[in-house]
Amino acid sequence: AAQATRTDRLDGLLAWISEHPAADLSVPALAARAATSGRHFARTFRDQLGVTPAKFVERLRLDDARRLLEETDEPLKRIADVAGFGTPETLRRTLLRHLHVGPDDYRARFARRDGRSPPSRQARARSPAAADNAIRLRGAAQETSRRDHRSSAR
Repeated sequence: AAQATRTDRLDGLLAWISEHPAADLSVPALAARAATSGRHFARTFRDQLGVTPAKFVERLRLDDARRLLEETDEPLKRIADVAGFGTPETLRRTLLRHLHVGPDDYRARFARRDGRSPPSRQARARSPAAADNAIRLRGAAQETSRRDHRSSAR
């Protein structure tokens, strides 16, 4: 029962993070939101999702920025703010590090030209794809944890 409670809490926190990418998503802030110590939060997060909170947040922000670059004509400053990067330079560096392309080139290559409006952040957070992604991450983390446990028991 205690494990289920922790998982439910983490699911709620993951949903909140996806709805608030521009918020303070540092480990201390997230730990306070989860009502636990920073060290315990970081360890539990990594154990359950297989990735550190910082990497998870960066990936979420990157996915948000990519969507905005593909689906809107918003200026880079606005996209950096909305996605939680703060500055266009931080957005540019993150795109280069992960995708080896800058924001202008990314937009030129992947911009949607079909005229459809992007879904709201809340709609994306509640979408089956978002839920599937969280479940997939948790499953991969649990399998990694089991594998690590088995190898350390030998």
